[in-house]
Amino acid sequence: MDVERTLELILDAQARHPAHLEAIDQRMDGITKLIQQGMRLLLDNKTETDRKINALIDAQLRTDAKVDQLADAQKELAEAQKATQQTLKAFIDSLRQGGNGH
Repeated sequence: MDVERTLELILDAQARHPAHLEAIDQRMDGITKLIQQGMRLLLDNKTETDRKINALIDAQLRTDAKVDQLADAQKELAEAQKATQQTLKAFIDSLRQGGNGH
């Protein structure tokens, strides 16, 4: 084993080590910036998604209220129709009995 050659290899590796670390640091800085940008995009998208979900919730609540109003109106209409049918039936029955009502 050549001790001098081994020592040279170790010294060369140590000499390259700081340059290697600097390149790694630069890459890490780049990765950190990308992650920060990605997080900002996610936050923006979440905010927009939350806004849209809230708009959908509001629209659904308004729709539910309108459906309730329509159901109430339909019930009233059905009751009025029953009353009209009863009145019409009574009128028709009176016509069948004949006479002029005197």
